[in-house]
This record gives sequence, structure tokens and C-alpha cells, in this order.
Amino acid sequence: VGGAGQEDPSRNPVGLLSNCRTRGESPAGMGFGEAALKLAPKFRLNAVFPQGTAPGTGEVTIPIVFRAPTETTLTPRAAPNAR
Repeated sequence: VGGAGQEDPSRNPVGLLSNCRTRGESPAGMGFGEAALKLAPKFRLNAVFPQGTAPGTGEVTIPIVFRAPTETTLTPRAAPNAR
């Protein structure tokens, strides 16, 4: 089953996310919002705009889409040796 979660974290001056909260998930009740929140520590936003200015702090919205694996994305594993 695929789904999506959306989080609304705050961004600190060095680009780390904090105070994350789930804004929504689809389908509801399947844990995609919680899964999106668990990914937040892995994100870091660029602390400098291309023009060289620092954006400071603020809120952002990050949509995260989870896709269910398909047969073409699954890699078969060799069966363990039976003794």
C-alpha cells in the first residue's frame, strides 16, 4: 500500500528541522504521517540561498510520498541452504 504524509517543521538557522508535526496523511490511519515524522531528522535544508543570503528561520511544509514496491522493484533473494 502506498500513501503520503505531510509534515510542518520549523527550520533553524543552520537548516535543521524542529517542532515537526503531522499536517495530514493519506490514507488516514495507516501510519504514513508518523513515518514522515520519523524521517525529519534525516533532512537538512540549504542554509544559504543561491544569492548568498541566509534565509534565517521559518516554517516549511514537506510532502512525503511512500510508494508500495512492485514486482519489478523487488530483488529476489537466494534461498538459504537447507541441511
